[in-house]
Amino acid sequence: MKLKLMFVLFIPIFIGAVLLGGCATTGKVTEPSRPDSTLLIGRIKLACSNFPQYWYCNGEHTSGIVIDLRNVSTKEIVSIKSKGSDGLFSLIDPKEGIYAIIRLTFKTGSGRSTTTLYFGDRKSRGFKIVRNSVNNMGDISWQEIYLTKIDESTGATQDSLDFKRNYEEVKTWFGATYPESEWNRKDWLNVDVIVK
Repeated sequence: MKLKLMFVLFIPIFIGAVLLGGCATTGKVTEPSRPDSTLLIGRIKLACSNFPQYWYCNGEHTSGIVIDLRNVSTKEIVSIKSKGSDGLFSLIDPKEGIYAIIRLTFKTGSGRSTTTLYFGDRKSRGFKIVRNSVNNMGDISWQEIYLTKIDESTGATQDSLDFKRNYEEVKTWFGATYPESEWNRKDWLNVDVIVK
């Protein structure tokens, strides 16, 4: 009898947890693990247009965008993946140093293919990650418009790029979403990344 009752109680609790979890628009941000913990955070919205249909990348993308950063000194590559409909990405305790964005990768066409936007000759000025603070990359609005194919053998293209930032949006959103978080008690530094 006891086993039956536990099973009956478990089912509604499990279904409720699944339904509530499915409604979440964003991933969770882990709390600091030590007094000098560091957070790199931002939100991204990538809009692609005018690309050939077989590329499947036209439209807006927020979830599942992998942002690859390279540590300028060590050449180590760090990958961060955006989550949820608001494009939140975060990295807890990255190594201190100067980083540059090297590429964005995302699944397209219902996961049938992957699109990668390389920076190549674009200028991604390195930015410094400062220890014991929140390094805010801001709300990134990235619009990529396909213009023409440059090289048939490599698939290289020429694109038009519009890159906008809003730092206060992320800080305000974070404070409202996680009012009790220890990250709110740390210094928030705006990470200045220029992409041309």
